[in-house]
Amino acid sequence: MSLASWMRAEHPFFKDLYRELLASIEARHIHDLDELVITSRRTVRTTLLGLNELVRTGAVAVEPDQIVSKRPTKDTPSATPNSGPSCSITDALVEKYTSLAESRETPALLWSQRRLVPSSAAERAAYILRWLPPQSGTVVFLGEDDLVSPLVAASCPQLNVHVYDIDAAVLETAERVSGGLGAKLQTHHADLSKAVLEHAEQADVVVSDPFPTGDGSFEAMFWSQVARILKPRGISITTIAPSHKPIGFDRAALVRQQELGLALIDLQADLGRYETFPFELSEYERQVLQRLGLKSTVSMTKSLMAAVKVAPPIVGNGKVGPDFDFAAWSSATADHYLTHQAGKAEQQDLAANRGAASTAETSGDRSEKKNSGMRADLVLPDSARATLHQMLSSAGSDDQIRQSWRGAFSEASIPILDEELHELIRLSKSAEVSQAGALAELGLMVRAIESWERKRMDA
Repeated sequence: MSLASWMRAEHPFFKDLYRELLASIEARHIHDLDELVITSRRTVRTTLLGLNELVRTGAVAVEPDQIVSKRPTKDTPSATPNSGPSCSITDALVEKYTSLAESRETPALLWSQRRLVPSSAAERAAYILRWLPPQSGTVVFLGEDDLVSPLVAASCPQLNVHVYDIDAAVLETAERVSGGLGAKLQTHHADLSKAVLEHAEQADVVVSDPFPTGDGSFEAMFWSQVARILKPRGISITTIAPSHKPIGFDRAALVRQQELGLALIDLQADLGRYETFPFELSEYERQVLQRLGLKSTVSMTKSLMAAVKVAPPIVGNGKVGPDFDFAAWSSATADHYLTHQAGKAEQQDLAANRGAASTAETSGDRSEKKNSGMRADLVLPDSARATLHQMLSSAGSDDQIRQSWRGAFSEASIPILDEELHELIRLSKSAEVSQAGALAELGLMVRAIESWERKRMDA
């Protein structure tokens, strides 16, 4: 038996994955891969791994217009947010917006940009409108690679809409699309980890989409700015519960939000649907899509929540919120597998050319580098993993490293082929997964588990 076959049959991560995919398929009509990504709350790459196995074992069949299990499914209607009475997003506006948004800047992966699909951007804009004051007001977007602000500005001309972003190209796109919709907004080129924003207690609504961290530090960096510029009883609209992280991952972030004087008042599950990058899938994954007759446009989801400012944030030493080394974090993203797939050098140049004046360090060139490989040890149970780390600490030669890995698998009574062992050791040093062949699936399994377990990009 190979390690890959054991993982498919026995690893808790994949057992949970198969159960959740089957539950989603059996609870509603799933017409395509995008719907399954959204309803199962897993990334497209993890979903595709699981679906491929379910098809392989005969538990699921992919038909021309539906993905079905052996048991009947039932309809579950989806909910769409309703806009407020004074402003609305019309079909004509969305159609024009979608046409204008087809031409976009190249995503900056050192800043972890991943955009909403256009229909989801329209849903987010509609949700924002629900929380606006009845008359004119001020809405501030902190980070806007999702391109929602033009829809809000166009649907509510009486609003004062401001957009802050570290990326000059994002601001240019927001201005261009807004102009095409006959709307106006004001843009500000700023590094939110350092900038002192102009709108202290002036904003009625602040919209943000911070990167998720297990300790809530990145979210707190954004939300401390949100708390500072919101009016008393103002509304923060932000993302939470990313589908590429386990349930409970955002507990620390929710605590940080409360400490900043923001109280949760509404939650919309999986309202944000994020695009799949053209370069994201490996040759192995593209072959699976082709064999199953599927395509992918949605990579992952996030939920959306509204919080009201019920208390002033705690201010210390003239600032709000914790210290966060954004340059170190951006440097870590330079070694993320997606950055490598998009072209690391090109992404570093992009960040250097488009970043705010204070972001010179975020091009990814920092002297202290951690190992850029994946946490291949995560395929092992905790006890065997501890044994592996102990043995590796004294292993010097390549042969001793191989013996350490093999000993850990032996302790856990997990089978592994020689070529799989060699591949795990390679993956522990390099994040580059094989594009095709027998070892591609194993590498993708390791990647799925590592992404699920990772708490911070720079840790």
